[in-house]
Amino acid sequence: MNADSKSFAELFNQGGNIQYMVPYFQRQYAWMERDWQLLLDDVLVLCGEKDSDDATEHFMGSIVVVAAGFAGSAPRFMLIDGQQRLITVSLLLWSLYTEGQERLADKAAHIPPFLVNALEKNTDVLKVLPSEKKHDREAYHALVGGVGTLGTGSRIREAYDFFVRKLKGLKDDPQIDLQRLYDVITAHLMFIRIVTVQGDKPYRIFESLNARGEPLSQGDLIRNYVAMRLPDPDDQDEVFRGNWGTIDQLFDDSLDKGKSGMGELTAFVRHFLATISSVLYDERSVYQEFRNHAERETHDTASFKLLIEHLSRYAAYYDRLLRPQHEPDAEISKCLESLELFDQSASYPFLLEAYAAMNRHILTREQFADMVRVLEDYFVRRFVCGYPTNYANKQLPQVWSEVSGRDDSVQALRLALGKRRCPTDKEVAEEVVHMRLYQTTKATPRISHILLQVSHKVAVNIDAHPVVSPTIEHIMPQTLSAEWRADLGPEADEVNSRYGDTLANLTLVPQTWNSQLSNKPFGEKRAKLIDSKLPLNYEYFENTVGVWRIDQLRERGAWLAKTLCSIHPEFPRSVEPPQATGESPRLLRLDGKLVPVSSWRDVTQQTLSYIVEQGMFEKARSDAPGAFRREEELPMWRPRWRKLPNGWRVDTAMSRRGTKRFCEHMLTVSGLGAIIWRPLLSGEKEDE
Repeated sequence: MNADSKSFAELFNQGGNIQYMVPYFQRQYAWMERDWQLLLDDVLVLCGEKDSDDATEHFMGSIVVVAAGFAGSAPRFMLIDGQQRLITVSLLLWSLYTEGQERLADKAAHIPPFLVNALEKNTDVLKVLPSEKKHDREAYHALVGGVGTLGTGSRIREAYDFFVRKLKGLKDDPQIDLQRLYDVITAHLMFIRIVTVQGDKPYRIFESLNARGEPLSQGDLIRNYVAMRLPDPDDQDEVFRGNWGTIDQLFDDSLDKGKSGMGELTAFVRHFLATISSVLYDERSVYQEFRNHAERETHDTASFKLLIEHLSRYAAYYDRLLRPQHEPDAEISKCLESLELFDQSASYPFLLEAYAAMNRHILTREQFADMVRVLEDYFVRRFVCGYPTNYANKQLPQVWSEVSGRDDSVQALRLALGKRRCPTDKEVAEEVVHMRLYQTTKATPRISHILLQVSHKVAVNIDAHPVVSPTIEHIMPQTLSAEWRADLGPEADEVNSRYGDTLANLTLVPQTWNSQLSNKPFGEKRAKLIDSKLPLNYEYFENTVGVWRIDQLRERGAWLAKTLCSIHPEFPRSVEPPQATGESPRLLRLDGKLVPVSSWRDVTQQTLSYIVEQGMFEKARSDAPGAFRREEELPMWRPRWRKLPNGWRVDTAMSRRGTKRFCEHMLTVSGLGAIIWRPLLSGEKEDE
């Protein structure tokens, strides 16, 4: 490469012909008022430092260009890095020309030759030729070239208007010398111009630059890398108006996708890479990993074009995952809409591969739809039980390798997901009553979807659509009235806090009913719910008593859980088989006493409470510190973290076998291994 220090005037060939073209693949002009003001402040400081013939310089950073033929008779350079600075300084100089000609005197006539190639035609007249995006080229051509209309939408016009406003105030200030301002812009703003030559890798230079400007997204970096791998303008035009053009049309990196807030293009490339590597890379590494893959797998222009073609095919699939309405198959579109509701982008690498397999006729459309339903089963169960999403993000990119090539791909998917922490029917039944789901706005449409599924399941032939825009109703209200408090008893607030936002206490009603029901007594609510058009309500509440307390909450929770598990069936366990019916503990024999329990979580809680009472807790905690946390660490605890008598909590989220191993080990390390400890299952006798 060749690198030279140049003033603005030298960069623009001292008024001779030259053109810097912002290529199609570059993003639009993106500087904002803070950037314009900072540049103007720097120039004004420089104006006040010394006389106009001094050697004071202000470094504006590096620009990277590639020789790209001619614009008419003017040498043309493709501008790889530096468009924001060149466009902005040009607009500042042009606003000086339009607003300060009288005070500039003879120097005013020198400005147009710095910015236009006077003898050229059409866009070749412009020495800086912006991107066509967001009407940037149109706006700049209208301002500097005097051709066309300004239009709207481009920040180029906003930047010019900003400098015009500022200069209108400056030209009447006797302390400001506009001729000095002209000299500073043209002679004392210094750039390093880097011209790449044959054999260079321009993207390496591009990556290393740290000039001031708007930070580039991972998508911007990838787009620039693609262009730099295609030095021939014809190849660039083919790819960026063809396969990459398709990608650009589908995804906008300014639109956020998912919780992380990354742009659509970045998210797509991230998930595409996961199909190759089975690893979901950190957002900050997406460009680097894409570049590394391309450098390893493509060694010439032809193979690189094939990679972009492959990427473009997957982009069409990914667009359907983001926007299910773009999927032409109505049944698949409906399935994807349900899956999208749970924001489970962790499944996207798997679904991209499934789409590709369907396109190759390896999978049928029916199999694909069934796979999407299986994924929904998995995510609904995890949502109901409050499982975090980070585990799925790490695990699901690996699933396709366990499904591909199997005779029954749908069952293979169920087996693969069954190994990946999918809640059992028993866990669902417990968490429906204990998990506080109604905590975020994102939870609301998911809960509505689940409850509508339950409603349809209990009365398949009843159309629920007459209930327009149903809203979630708390059966036990969020704000307890005096009548509710009297009915719930002295622990009313605790009951409401523990059970109010659980699925067992939530139902659906028309929006107009929500304010009417509010905190009305249960008797009035029940009558209204029986009159509802939703089977979810009338099928259940017709057979209930006229009170709503903990027992009634648990009964409805059991009904909801049973129905929900029939809609979203339990996954097979290939490592540990599901617990057989009747294996729930009902008593725990603990050091000569029979302690009532109803779950394996109760067993853990009672065992650790006994260790606390014996004064041996610190021995247990020091052996397994990750299993314990102090009560004050969090304002709200998930049900799996059970409270102990000493102000600590213990994590009880373990299988039956895991619970036995953990409790027996805790007793041993605490020096209590000699005591009698035995959970008694349903049907077992109480004698030792």
